[in-house]
Amino acid sequence: MTIKTEHWLKPIPERNFDWSAVDADTYDGPGCPIGWGPTEAAAIADLKRPAPRKRRTFMHRNGLLRRDFVLLILILAALSLGAAICLR
Repeated sequence: MTIKTEHWLKPIPERNFDWSAVDADTYDGPGCPIGWGPTEAAAIADLKRPAPRKRRTFMHRNGLLRRDFVLLILILAALSLGAAICLR
């Protein structure tokens, strides 16, 4: 890993983004990891920090898939329609 750092004072009062760090061996544009920090060391530490895991939705945590949810809605709609016809 070859880390390249850059210091750029932005025209804002916030100083947490003055330094950036990238892995020069793998960086190829937007979407690649970038470390930010108020100091060079902080930017490097931010780059080395593992990326946060994506949050799982309620349906994924409980083993429900989107198709299961759609099927459930269709079944409920059919039952509602059947009940409405029977009540006439």
